[in-house]
Amino acid sequence: MIISRQHKPPVVLDVDGVLLNFEQAWKQCAEETLQHAVIRKKNTWDLATRFGLSPENVRQVWDAFHADGWFGRVDPYPNAWELVGTLKAMGCEVFAITNVDPAFFRERALTLGDLIPEKNLRLLGAKASPEQRLSVLRALGARAFLDDRVGNVNLAAFHVPVSAWLCQGYQDADAPADGVTVLDAALDFPLLLESMLP
Repeated sequence: MIISRQHKPPVVLDVDGVLLNFEQAWKQCAEETLQHAVIRKKNTWDLATRFGLSPENVRQVWDAFHADGWFGRVDPYPNAWELVGTLKAMGCEVFAITNVDPAFFRERALTLGDLIPEKNLRLLGAKASPEQRLSVLRALGARAFLDDRVGNVNLAAFHVPVSAWLCQGYQDADAPADGVTVLDAALDFPLLLESMLP
């Protein structure tokens, strides 16, 4: 499949787990909130299982995360700059998408800084479904999409020419659908697109 360079092809990146190190920030918030060390127990998507916390503890941490400005305190991964810079150098227009409430737009834009311009940031709300995410991808005319949540990528694979799953090895993850490219590192994404750009 060839992606035309006639116009800048829109490329969409998930934010947490792809561009920003959400786990590190959430764990720090959890330790401050619960006043004890929080250690990863299992490699799962579910936070309660991942850190061995009760549902009540997880709710307390989320309450603090929302109330104490943590959405503005999530650091980019060290490779985020290279990832976005490479995609831009390839002629792509890079968008970022996240399941965070639009009320936190300012904080989320702050964490992304110069990585992603504010006009290219889409906040869907904490309970947004894969279908709602797909609706945004289609509205943007996305030619490529990278996400660490396999459910989002599985649905997008039927509508976005290049759909890639950044596999974190979560034990509770679904299997990738046909048409989904599985990547072990975010910086493999530009390499994947390189072969598809004339």
